[in-house]
Amino acid sequence: MTINVGTGRYTSIMADLTDPGQAYAALAGCDAIVHMAAWANAGVVTDPRTFNDNTSALFNVLQAAAGVLSALFPT
Repeated sequence: MTINVGTGRYTSIMADLTDPGQAYAALAGCDAIVHMAAWANAGVVTDPRTFNDNTSALFNVLQAAAGVLSALFPT
C-alpha cells in the first residue's frame, strides 16, 4: 500500500518479520523505517509466542535496517 502524505510518498509493507528473508525484502531500498509491528495485547497469542515473535521480528528489522538513513521504533 502506498500512502501519499503532503509532498512525501510512504509505502506500508506487510511481511512476516520473524522471517529474516521477508524482513530484508521488505526493507530493501528504504530510506526510512517506522517499525510498529508487534503482538501488543496480552492474550492475543501465548506469552512465549508474544516474546519470541516480538523479539525475533525486532532483531530481524534491526539487522535488515543496517544502512537505512533513519528509523523510528515507537514503544
